[in-house]
Amino acid sequence: MEQPDQRMFQPRLDQIQVATLNVRRLSPRERLMELQESLRRTHVDILALKELRWKGTGCMDLVNSDYRFFYAGSENTTAPSGTGFFVSSRFAPYVDAFERENDRISRLDLWMGEHIIRCFSIYAPTSSSFDAEDEEQYSKFLEEFRTLLQQSNPHKICSNRRKQWCNGAGVSKGHILLLGDFNAKLGKKENEAEICIGQYGYDDVRNARGRLLIEFCEQLHL
Repeated sequence: MEQPDQRMFQPRLDQIQVATLNVRRLSPRERLMELQESLRRTHVDILALKELRWKGTGCMDLVNSDYRFFYAGSENTTAPSGTGFFVSSRFAPYVDAFERENDRISRLDLWMGEHIIRCFSIYAPTSSSFDAEDEEQYSKFLEEFRTLLQQSNPHKICSNRRKQWCNGAGVSKGHILLLGDFNAKLGKKENEAEICIGQYGYDDVRNARGRLLIEFCEQLHL
C-alpha cells in the first residue's frame, strides 16, 4: 500500500470515534446491508465486530456505503467466534494491515503519519457452568492475549509501508486500542488503585472473570 495522499482528510487521534458491537451473525449478506444502514445515523469511524460467522479472512467495500468491511473467521467453519471491523471511508485509506490472530482476535493497524494505531477486536469465550473449568479457560485466553500484546509494544510497532527503512526500530508514537467483549463483569471501581476501570462501571457486581481481567490489565499497565 502507498501512503495516503497528504491532500486527503488528515485525521487526528482525538477525532476517532470507536465502538464495539456483537452482531450475532452477519450472514447472509443482507445483514451487512442492515448494519451499514444503521451506521448511517452514527459518526463511528472504527466499529469492532464479534460473532461474524464468516469463513476466511479478507475485506470488501460495501455498495453505496461509507464503510469498508474487514472479516476474520475460521477457514473451515462459520464458528461464532469470528471477529472483524467496519472502518469508515475517512479512515479506510490509512489501514496499513489487517490480520486474523486466532479464532477470537483480529488486528487492524492504522498508519497516520508518525502514529501507528493498533486496534484489536476481541471476543472472549463465554462462561461455562463449571467455575473451575471456566476460570482455567479464561486464564488461558488471557495468557494467549498477553503474548499478542507483548509483541505489540507501542514503541516497537512498525508500519508495513515503512519496513524498508524502519529497521525494526518501530515508531515512537504507537497506540493500542482494545475493543470487543471480554465476557467479564468488572462492576464499579472499588478503589483508586484500579486505574484500569473508568467512571462508568455498571452496577456493583464483579465476578471471578472480572477479577482476572483487572489483574491482567494492572500487570500490563492498561
